[in-house]
Amino acid sequence: MASIDYDKSGVLIADGTQRVELSLADYIVYVESLGVGEIYLNSIEKDGTGFGYDLEVVKQVSEQINVPLIIAGGAGNKHHLLEGINLPKVSAAATANLFNFMGNGLPDARAYMIEKECNLVNWL
Repeated sequence: MASIDYDKSGVLIADGTQRVELSLADYIVYVESLGVGEIYLNSIEKDGTGFGYDLEVVKQVSEQINVPLIIAGGAGNKHHLLEGINLPKVSAAATANLFNFMGNGLPDARAYMIEKECNLVNWL
């Protein structure tokens, strides 16, 4: 797995302190050439906001990616999770905000996504 942090200016490494001299698209090609099995893509600008994933970038990335894609950064409610997981080539949608700070966020989101026929294990 490769984890890629990015913002509107490009890819960041070393806890967001250094810029990579490649575009996000080119960096994904590079990372895939290393033989990674999946990519965890995190929007640093959206992370922790609860305003939703960076859908524009995720859609662009999903058009070029050849491995499973996990998206992160921005989910704040069950609708964001559903919207993210339903994008083409998105295999998983991650969130910490919703599960850690929203009371019954985890069970509510799971129930909602199961109701919407997402491919989740039904614990209930």
